[in-house]
Amino acid sequence: MRRPRSSQTRIGPRGRSDTRTHNAANELLTRDTDSNSSVNYTLTHDAVGNLTDDGKDYSYVSDAFGRLRTVKNRGNSAVVATCSRVVADCSLVCAR
Repeated sequence: MRRPRSSQTRIGPRGRSDTRTHNAANELLTRDTDSNSSVNYTLTHDAVGNLTDDGKDYSYVSDAFGRLRTVKNRGNSAVVATCSRVVADCSLVCAR
């Protein structure tokens, strides 16, 4: 795992804090969402920086070009969405 570079705390509109750590590549590594100073979610990335697991609900599969292709439920590995790139405007379209 890459080493944490910075920590940032945000206070949301309902007064909830969300403390996040990032590495030198600005990839999100951890989140503490309940202000108790213990990490609630540990996110993982592959060797080239693509998010592979959000530490909470979903895992992500990217293709060889780093494009998101599949979102899966962490609990049962069911496919939640499949994604494809729309060439005309380069937007990402995911379907459930």
